[in-house]
Order: sequence, then structure tokens, then C-alpha cells
Amino acid sequence: MRALGQRQGGVGESLTALRDATEELAEATVFDLAHRRIESASRAAEEQLLGGTADGDVLRRQASVVRLLQSLLAALAEENQPPGASEQQAGGGGGGGSGGETPIVPEIAELKLLRAMQAEAMEWTRNLDEAGRRPLPAELSELADLQSELAGRAAELVEKLTQGQQGPDGGEESDQ
Repeated sequence: MRALGQRQGGVGESLTALRDATEELAEATVFDLAHRRIESASRAAEEQLLGGTADGDVLRRQASVVRLLQSLLAALAEENQPPGASEQQAGGGGGGGSGGETPIVPEIAELKLLRAMQAEAMEWTRNLDEAGRRPLPAELSELADLQSELAGRAAELVEKLTQGQQGPDGGEESDQ
């Protein structure tokens, strides 16, 4: 199990290095949260494996890392499309921005990732309920913290989207 713990540690270190190499992503708070969740789950799984424990909690944390990575990739996949492809898929564009600088991560990508992370929290909640045992206080605390952080990121994203919809005078933009 120690070898598995060391390999898990290598995964965590690689992901941290990737996060540090893409500092621009820190502006996208949902992506930053996802990276922190990946690091935390990877580190906890590593510690448990190094300690000789390979239980359902380790498997859940490793599965969480995989799902979060898949969600990150899926949310960013839209960026790899040719210019204008997403506007064509959305029915011809519209909305536009106020001509400001385009964020490195589009708000729609953050929204997709937030949705995936909310689904992850819902699945974790369901699994705790169906486990046939009383959840440990640490599990409930970690889940409550995640749900609180997701709510906070959702509020920030709504604020960002609302500000993006307002024109230079603070009113709604017009398509005319």
C-alpha cells in the first residue's frame, strides 16, 4: 500500500505543478476551487494509503479526483473548437460582451464545471445516506464545507455574469 500511496502522491504533485503553471486559471474561481478539491482529495488518499488504509473512503477520493479532472477537461473542451463554432451552436451568437478583455476561461465553462461539482456533492450526499451507517462528523463537515464553497462560487459567478450583462452606464445592454 505504501507504493500506492507514493504513486498517489506523485499524481497530487503533478496536478499541483499543472495548477501553478496555469496561474491565469486562478481568475476563474470555480476552476480554482476544483483544483483545490483535487489536491485535497489526492493528498487525503495518499495519507491513507501510506498509513496502510485502502477502504471505501480512499476509493471515493480517488474517484472524485478522476471525475473532477474529467469535468475540468469537459468544461474546457469548448475552448478547443474553431473560432465561431460555439456561436454557431448557440444559434448565431448574440449577447456579446461590453468589448472588454475576454477571460481566459469563459463563464460558460465555469458554469459547466460548477454544475459537475454540484453533481459530485449530490452523489457524495446520497452515498453517505445509503451507506447503512452513521456518517462520521469529519465526513459531514467536509461535505458541508464543499456545499458552502459551491454556493459561494455560484454567487460569485452569478455576480460576474450579471455585471457582464450590464452596459457602460450600469443598465442592461441592448441588442438594437
